Parts: sequence; C-alpha cells; structure tokens
Amino acid sequence: MEPATNLSWESLASVEQSRQKELIAEVRRYRNVVDVDGHIESIKQEWEEAAADNDDSYLEAEFQNALKVYEESQNKLLAAKTTKENLVKEAQDLQESTRWAKTSKRLQEMQVTWREAGFSGQGADQELWDAFSAANDVFFNRQNEFFEKREVHQEEAAEQKEQLIQEAESHKDSEDWKETSSVMRDLMNRWKEVGFASREKEDELWERFNGARQHFYQRQHEHFDEMRQRHDEARKIKEGLIEDARELAQSFSFDGAKEKMDNLFERWKEAGSSGRANEQKLWDAFRSHQDEFYTRFNEYQRSNAEERRWDLEEEAKRLDIRISALEEITEMIRIKLDTFANMDTLDENQEKEKLELEENLKNNEARLDEYHQQINSIDSQLDRF
Repeated sequence: MEPATNLSWESLASVEQSRQKELIAEVRRYRNVVDVDGHIESIKQEWEEAAADNDDSYLEAEFQNALKVYEESQNKLLAAKTTKENLVKEAQDLQESTRWAKTSKRLQEMQVTWREAGFSGQGADQELWDAFSAANDVFFNRQNEFFEKREVHQEEAAEQKEQLIQEAESHKDSEDWKETSSVMRDLMNRWKEVGFASREKEDELWERFNGARQHFYQRQHEHFDEMRQRHDEARKIKEGLIEDARELAQSFSFDGAKEKMDNLFERWKEAGSSGRANEQKLWDAFRSHQDEFYTRFNEYQRSNAEERRWDLEEEAKRLDIRISALEEITEMIRIKLDTFANMDTLDENQEKEKLELEENLKNNEARLDEYHQQINSIDSQLDRF
C-alpha cells in the first residue's frame, strides 16, 4: 500500500508542475497583448496556490522572469498604444483641413512617428492603423481632388489671360488716351479676377500683359509731357503779350495803336492753349488791358461824329471778336464739365477743378450777356447816325 501512496503523491506533484508550466506559457503569450481584462492577476493568484503545493525554485524563477518580460512588454505596448491613439485623434482632426502643404507635411511626420512607436498589441494595433490610415486617406484624397481641379482652373486661367494679352496689345498704340486708360484698367481688373495660371506660366504671361500696358502708359506719359511743355510755352508767350497789352493800354500815342492791339490779339490766338489751369486767368488779364486800351482809344476817337460812328463800328467788331473768343473758351469749359459728368468718381483735384470750371462758366455766360447788350446798344446808336 505504501508504494501506491508514494506514486499518488508523485503523480500529484507532476500535475502541479505541468500546470505551473502552462501558467508560465500563458504569461509569455500575453507579451504581445494589452491585458485590459486582468488575466495576469488571475494567473498570479493561481500560481501562488500551485506554488504552495509544489515549491519548485526553477519554475519560480521561470515564472518571475516571464512576469518581468511581460511587464516590460506591457509598458512598451501601452506607450505605443497611447502614442498611436493620439496620432489617430490628430489625424482625424486634420482630415478636413484645407491647409494643404502644412497638413501634408504634418501627416508625413506623423507617419514616421507611427512607425517609430512600434507594436501596440494584437488586435489594437490593426484597429488603430485602420483608423489612422482612413484619416490620412480622407485628407490626401481631398488634396488630390483639390489640385486636380486647380490644375484645370489654371489651364483655363492661362487661356483667358492669353485673350487679355491680345486685347491689351491691340490697344497699346491707341491715342484715345482717356478711353484706352479706362480699357487698360478694366483689363487689369479682369486679369486679377481670372486667378493664378501656374508657376510655369504666370510670370511669362504677366510680363507680356504688363509690357503692353506699360507701352501704352509710357506713350501716354510722353504725350502729356509734350502737351504740358506746349502749354508752358504758350503761357510764357501770353504772359509777354499781356505785358505788351498793358504798355499799349497806358500809352498816350494812339498812332497805329489799334493795329498793334489787333496784332497782339492775333498772336494771342496763334499761341494756342496754355492749359485749363492758366488759360482763364491769363485771358482775364489780357482782356482787362484790352478794355482799358479801347476805352481810352474810343475817347480819343470821339472828337467828331464821323469818328464816333467809326468808333462804334470798331467797338462792335471788337465785341464780336471778344464774343467769339469767349464762346470758344466757354465751349471748352462745357466739354470738360461733360467729361466730369460722365465719370463715376472724381478725386480731390478733379472736384476742385470742376468747381472752378463751373464758376468760370457762370462768369463767361454773364460776360456774354453783357457783350450782347453792348452790341445792341451800339446798333441802336449807329441807327441814329
């Protein structure tokens, strides 16, 4: 009977050893799994119970070594899992971004971080990767779609800009300065509205388009420089004629004086315009000396009736000339005011010029009425001769 008892005890010890080996194997199997259900704690409890019946130092050392490896593995798995969960969340936050370059760079950096994070446990690793990959796919698919559409738009923009270049080149030699300036501004606004035509084409297209615009503006600048120069020359001539008219108006010698004054007026007309900024002021100064001269000249001529008749006729001619000149200036003012009326907006200088022109128009119309009254008076006096 005793041998049988010993055999039974040895069989029990063998069973315990076998179970302990299985527990060690189970701990090792959990090395690649994040233990969220507390299996390792159950294994530890069962090991303590088994070790109480079979205290094997070798198996105890194997078990403790397996636990150490497990815990180190768990730390790595949990760290990798935490890192990848954070990467998944960030990728999902970025998947609808439209900051293409910045987001693309960040996602690529995150992919490197993902690989460096290592394995995050069976099941969890694939699940996290699927979520991370899906968020990446959403963004990069949207980015590809955006750039495909942009490429189509850029091709259309390049075609439209070619048309704008042709329009600009067709107007670059125009001498209709006001109208063509408006056309060039409209072309510039349309150019901006068309949008970007790709890095490869944009600079070359802009160089051609802007070249046509600058060609026109350079010619326009030269034209107005020449016009200002002519106005300046006319101003100097008329300032000299004003001085001559002043001296003639103050002279006491009337021999040939009328012919001289008439000659001054002819030279005045030949000098041309001195520009809107000066013409009215210069004309008023010249006219005042004319008036003074003819007043004194007419007094000199009134020594007898025949001279008086001649005086009146000459006065009528002078008034006709003055009316003609004043009507010409008045018509120029009306044309300029019509130009301002057709403009959408006026800058400060244009508004000031407009007010000055309106005042000049009012004064000129009053003078014309005065001159016509004087003509009527002269006609009445001539009828009495």
